[in-house]
Amino acid sequence: MRAILGRADAIQFEAAYGVTHKGNFEHGSTVLSRVTDRTGEFEEQALADMRAKLLAARSERVAPDTDTKILAGWNGLAVSGLVRAWEVTGLPRALDKALEVGRFLATDMVHGSGARLWRVYKDGVTKLDGTLDDYAFVAAGFFALAEATLDPVWWQRGTALVASILDRFYEDRDGVGIFYLSPADGDGLLVHRPESNHDGAIPSGAAVAVDCLLRVGMIAGDARALAVAEGYLAGRCPMAVEQAFAASRLLAALDLYLHGLEVVVTDGAGADALLAAARRAYAPTKMIAGPWAQSSILDGKEADGGRARAYVCRGQTCSAPVTDPAQLEALMAQGEAA
Repeated sequence: MRAILGRADAIQFEAAYGVTHKGNFEHGSTVLSRVTDRTGEFEEQALADMRAKLLAARSERVAPDTDTKILAGWNGLAVSGLVRAWEVTGLPRALDKALEVGRFLATDMVHGSGARLWRVYKDGVTKLDGTLDDYAFVAAGFFALAEATLDPVWWQRGTALVASILDRFYEDRDGVGIFYLSPADGDGLLVHRPESNHDGAIPSGAAVAVDCLLRVGMIAGDARALAVAEGYLAGRCPMAVEQAFAASRLLAALDLYLHGLEVVVTDGAGADALLAAARRAYAPTKMIAGPWAQSSILDGKEADGGRARAYVCRGQTCSAPVTDPAQLEALMAQGEAA
């Protein structure tokens, strides 16, 4: 560095970026990270010029390979996270980015009439059939976009992937439900089909799949989806309690099953404010009932004199309607506490 920058500039640069003989990474190397406060314009410009000199010297060597592949499942998780960020903060760019990623997944990764999912995208080329994690995470992301936009197309995309999960990744073996990581009609190269049933750096595919099945069953009235989810929870949750850190996502799905809140907001003046309040509320088991919801949830719920009304339902039992966003948040808090 001193040979490139000169001694005085190098000392200034090392101080600004925490460069020492000991280093902060492997074998005494240093990952540059600003450790001092920004100061005046002159110093900042001087540091920028030094970075440019170092980059020019670095470009004369072979650059390290970078991993630029795109994984369907990880992007599905990103969609769910971005939607939640938008719900809490109201930042339009969070929802815009979620929709951008969701459209990419729907256009470039989903195929086979919406029922199949590629796992990897790189340089315009897709390959490898998705794993359970990919299908479950992308389906969950699509459901999040459905609730955020009330566009049933996103819901339909999610349910198509859920149907594939049931047909290709799930097996009932002697009354015990199993979600496999790879599909039954896969390439057959694996000697053993592993499961995806415990959380690690990412949640388990099985747990997220159960969450998706519950939403399809509880909101849309899909009896098969609900029965599979119930059976899996009954069989696995007793063990999950003993290993809560490895099964926290499955326990969250159990919470959804036991305490799920269905929020219905009718058309009319004030609907947007009510929906914003429902989305903003901390209620992990809430489900926004859009036009895809079964008639038993939506029937009989109408605007009052052109003003939107909101209902909080648990199963087939619903609260009295409210028109004030603060009242809706209070109702949801009561439902979570029940």
